[in-house]
Amino acid sequence: MQKFYDDSDFLLKDPVSKHIYENFAQRLPIVDYHCHLKPDEIYKNKRFEDISELWLGKDHYKWRLMRANGIEEERITGNATPKDKFMAWAETIERCPGNPLYHWTRMELQLFFDIKIPLNRKTAATIWEETSSRLGAKGLGARDFIAQSNVSVIGTTDDPLSDLYYHQQIKADATIDTQVIPTFRLDKLLTLESEELFAEIFDKFQQECLTLTDYLAFIKERMNYFVANGCRSVDLGVEQVLWKPILTNPAKTFEALRHNEATSPEEIQDLKTHILLEIIELVYDLNWVFQLHFGAVGSVNQEALQRLGRGTGFDTIADQGNIANGLLYLLNQANNRHKLPRTILYNIDGTKNVVTETIAACFQDNEEGIKGKMQHGPAWWFQDTLRGNYRQLEDMAEQGILMNFIGMTTDSRSFLSYARHDYFRRILCNCLGSWIMDGEMPYDEAFVQDFIEAVCFKNAQKYFGIENR
Repeated sequence: MQKFYDDSDFLLKDPVSKHIYENFAQRLPIVDYHCHLKPDEIYKNKRFEDISELWLGKDHYKWRLMRANGIEEERITGNATPKDKFMAWAETIERCPGNPLYHWTRMELQLFFDIKIPLNRKTAATIWEETSSRLGAKGLGARDFIAQSNVSVIGTTDDPLSDLYYHQQIKADATIDTQVIPTFRLDKLLTLESEELFAEIFDKFQQECLTLTDYLAFIKERMNYFVANGCRSVDLGVEQVLWKPILTNPAKTFEALRHNEATSPEEIQDLKTHILLEIIELVYDLNWVFQLHFGAVGSVNQEALQRLGRGTGFDTIADQGNIANGLLYLLNQANNRHKLPRTILYNIDGTKNVVTETIAACFQDNEEGIKGKMQHGPAWWFQDTLRGNYRQLEDMAEQGILMNFIGMTTDSRSFLSYARHDYFRRILCNCLGSWIMDGEMPYDEAFVQDFIEAVCFKNAQKYFGIENR
């Protein structure tokens, strides 16, 4: 029987896997190319009063589990004391073997606080005191967690109307070694029915954008501003993959919207498709990466939305139907224009892995000689589990070239989520180790080292055009 979370052997089921992890993967830098950390918290080296603020303040993954364990909302997002909320989390997590948060909780305690006992009701008071002694106004801050994790690059997710002030401050601060790079989050610019969007544009930039030509010119200005601040990527999240041939007049639809005239759902969808294709062309011209997340539906519990607001843990997977038609239309349109950029496809539904893989494979041809131009993104959200990661790696290997994969990213708001990179690396090392032990690949030490370094670090660095400092 293996000891629970023995950090030398955790998830490493044979001597080869352990050797690969300890010698090639464990100490590699991290390129976290997509996350939701706040640049102001990095710049200010935000400190946390206690483990409850650090862990539970905005982690909807944990909130979901606590509700499933019958914890009252007062001790989740309500006005209970921080210690009471932490005790509620301890009461919950001890019941969760098999859930990734069960592993991540244990890993984060050890990696960042050197606590080697599991969290449960019996140990909660001790762990509260131990973590409290290391936090607070003079304790560990955001930059400390980043440095402890050996993070080389952080790709934040940024409002396209942002002035990127804190990115500029971070870049100018010689004490911050990690590169913090903005990402142009596109979703907001496609909420064309929103009067608030155009009111904000006018308020900040004194531009009315009354025609589609003007709006596209404004978007180009914004993207060029992001270029000047180091951006290398656009990110878009959609619930449904709905792209199809444009049969209406996008310019007329846009002007109708801006003048509060009636439009049909088909006209709105055509307009959004047109704008997206124009933006994808700009992404290609700027030599950026296009990241596409699809299939997540947020805040589906209507009563909870009214009571608690968005982003509070009531999210699910969309019934995606035939995603192939929409993806193929979008990618073909960009490719027919010879403007298909490096693209990462994130599917939230694991049953769509092979569909995603085979679609990506149809667009890998490129004059630039890019290995893995079309990427199947890492196991995301509800797939980011032990089984989900194994399934994703195996599907990638079966349908393409796993060695060209750009590896894990946290997609998280937590400074402790870098434990997930270690989780992924252990899974990857065990995957290769099992293939070697089963005689499915030879054990060539130099090749295996190249493989691990490529997937865990170097591929992402090259894919996003990031230079070493």
